[in-house]
Amino acid sequence: MRRQRFVLALGAALLAALGCALSASAQGPVKLAIVAEITGGGAPSGTMFRDGVILGAEEINKKGGILGRQLETFVMDTQSDPPTSVAVIRRAINEHPFAIMGTVYSGSTVANMEFARQAGIPQISGSESVLVVSKGNPNIFLTSFSQQIGFAKLVKWVADDLKAEKIALIYVNDAFGKGGRDMFVKFLQDRGKTLVADISTEVQQADFTAERVTAEALSLLSDPRRAQRMREDLADVVRRLGGPGATARVASIVGDVLADRVRP
Repeated sequence: MRRQRFVLALGAALLAALGCALSASAQGPVKLAIVAEITGGGAPSGTMFRDGVILGAEEINKKGGILGRQLETFVMDTQSDPPTSVAVIRRAINEHPFAIMGTVYSGSTVANMEFARQAGIPQISGSESVLVVSKGNPNIFLTSFSQQIGFAKLVKWVADDLKAEKIALIYVNDAFGKGGRDMFVKFLQDRGKTLVADISTEVQQADFTAERVTAEALSLLSDPRRAQRMREDLADVVRRLGGPGATARVASIVGDVLADRVRP
């Protein structure tokens, strides 16, 4: 169902744009560049985006195309890398497409969308980061909600439905993650709430044990009474252990205990 809605939305946006711009007397196919994350970490999203565009184009062609002209797609791979996406967008522009479909990764779209704008080629992107829409680029169109809308709904769910009192945020350190983090914090602050932990991770990071342990520790320490009791208990343990390296040994023990608490 979600894929069907994506194809319908994409087809409707493309149909409206082409219908306004093309004249009935024009000849030849309408070229559409699909610039997406076909390989690399973004491949699961990029390949679905590619398949959706191709499916939408095929359905439009079966119905006679746009003003009698068929859609012709070609695919270019950004390798899920923002700098590479800039070079790929430039190559796509040299093919003189009517529109560029992509990219999906917000970091790539932020990096490459200015080149499509300068070329006067409409760009329909699968990105959601607020950093994309905050640039005031009239040439960029999104196929889904931006983070301004999505994260407002997420914070409402966390605050109103879950009624969470202690909220830790772990986000990826890229355009999508940082944009989402900023929106999440803003909407929390609008409700008079703050994070007990605000932790960034790296792109394609696979192990989040350290971040989870840190978030759990900060959550515990956010309660003043529990924090004071923990400090007193730790001080007592250090006194009992005594000797060189006592503090380091206690820190290691505490880390192991916290890790056990958050281990799935």
